[in-house]
Amino acid sequence: SDVRTEWGAGGAHAYSQPGSVQSPRGHPSSRSAGKLGDAVGAVKPGGAAPASNQWPPKLQLFVERAFKQCITEYERECMQTTLKGVIQYMSVSSKLWSTDWDTYPLPRVANASGKVDGRTAKQQQMAEAQKKKKRKMPLMHSGEDETHQEKEAREKRHRRFMDMEGGGSKCTTTTNQLGGDEDQKFISSEAVVGTCMDMDKTYTRLQSVPDPDKVRPERVLARWAERLKEKYESEEHDWEWVTDQFKAVRQDLHIQHIRNAQAITIYESNGRLALLEDDFAEFYKIQSYLAGLYSENAGETENEPEFLAYRLFYWMLNNNTLDFTKDVRAMPKDLQQHEFIAHARKVHEAIELSDYVTFLRLYETTANLGTCIAKPLRERMRLKALRVVLRAYKPSVPLSFLQHTLGFKVRDALDDMLNKTCSDDSDDDDDDGEGWAEFATSSCIQSVSGDLESVDVKATLEALAAQ
Repeated sequence: SDVRTEWGAGGAHAYSQPGSVQSPRGHPSSRSAGKLGDAVGAVKPGGAAPASNQWPPKLQLFVERAFKQCITEYERECMQTTLKGVIQYMSVSSKLWSTDWDTYPLPRVANASGKVDGRTAKQQQMAEAQKKKKRKMPLMHSGEDETHQEKEAREKRHRRFMDMEGGGSKCTTTTNQLGGDEDQKFISSEAVVGTCMDMDKTYTRLQSVPDPDKVRPERVLARWAERLKEKYESEEHDWEWVTDQFKAVRQDLHIQHIRNAQAITIYESNGRLALLEDDFAEFYKIQSYLAGLYSENAGETENEPEFLAYRLFYWMLNNNTLDFTKDVRAMPKDLQQHEFIAHARKVHEAIELSDYVTFLRLYETTANLGTCIAKPLRERMRLKALRVVLRAYKPSVPLSFLQHTLGFKVRDALDDMLNKTCSDDSDDDDDDGEGWAEFATSSCIQSVSGDLESVDVKATLEALAAQ
C-alpha cells in the first residue's frame, strides 16, 4: 500500500489509504492534522513529496494547523489545493525558509457550497477589499460613538459651509477672487469694520481671523484704487505691483462685506487694467466676482453691458461655447439686445462659422477694451483665412490682395515687411508693419522668386505643413 507521512500533534504516523486519516491510536478522525506531502505534491515533478527534512519545521506546523480547520473530506481537498498553491509560490520565490510561518495567515476553509465562513469567494473578496478601504480612510464617528470634540468640529465645519453658501453667488465669486477656501474659512458671516488708515498694503492670504486694525475702511479703499490707476498710467510702478495692491483692496472689501456700487467701481477699474495688460487669468477672477455684484445691485451701474460683453469675449477666447450660451440665456431680453452684447454674439457667430470676412469687419467696430480680448481671436481667424486663400488661389496671389483680405493696411513689399519696416502712412503699428511682419514670419509666407509683390502659394503651403 501507499504509505505517507502525516504530521500530527503526536509526531509522524503511518497510514495505508490516502482517503482515510488515522488518529495516533489508529482510529479514524473527522478532524485531523494535515499532510505536508499532499500539500506540496505539485512542487516536484511527478507529484512525489520530498523528504521532511527538506522543508522548514515551521511550515510543517503551518500545514498541520491549516488542516485542523477542516471537518469534511471536501474541505480537506480544497485546503490541500490551496496549500499546494501557497507552498509552490513560496518555493519558486525562494521564500520557504525566510517566511515566518508562525504568523503567516492560514487559508480560509471552503465548504461544499463554495462559501468561505458562510460567504461565497466573491463575497469574501469584497469584504476584504472593504476592510482595506476602511483602514485607509480616517476614522469617522456618528451617533453615540462621536466624541464631544468631533461633534464640535463637525458643527463648526457646518457653520462655515452655511456662511459660504449664505450669499448665493458670493460663495463662487469669493473662491475665484481670493484663490480658494484658505481665506474664506477665516471670514465670518458678520462684517468686520476696518480702522486702518494706511493705503499701501501687500496682499497676503489670511492665516487667522482678520484684525480690524489691519483692514482699511471703504473710503480709504476707494481713494487708494484711484491712486493705483494714476500710478499705472504714469508707469510709476509695474503691473505686478499694481495687481498685488488691487488684490489686497479686494480682500479688504470682502472682509467687510462691501458689495455696493463703490465696490463695483473698484472692481471695474481693476478689470480694465488687467485687460490692458493681457492678464486674462486675473481678469477672469475679477469678472466672476463682478457677475455676483451686478446681480445684487441691479440698475445701479451703467457699465454692466460693457463687462458682460468682455465676459462673452473671454468665453470665446477659451472656446467655451457652453458658458457663452448659458450667460446669454441668463440675460434679460433688453440686455441681450444691447449693442455691446449683440456685437459679441455676432462675433461668436462669425467664429463658429469660420467667417473671417465678417469677423475682421466686426473686429474693427469692437467697442471699449473688447479688442484686448479679441486680438488673440483675430490672429486665429487670420491664420484660418490664410489657409483658405492659399488653397483657393494658385500658383500665386498678389501681396496687396492677401494683406487686404487678412485685415492689414500696409502696402509695402514683402521683403520690407519681413524686416519689420513700417509704412510711413500707417495708422496703427499693430495693424500695419509690425503686425504684418510678425504674421508673415510666423505663417512662413514666401514671395515668388523675382517678384516681391506676389506670394508663392505652393511654397507657403509646404512651409505651413512643415510647421
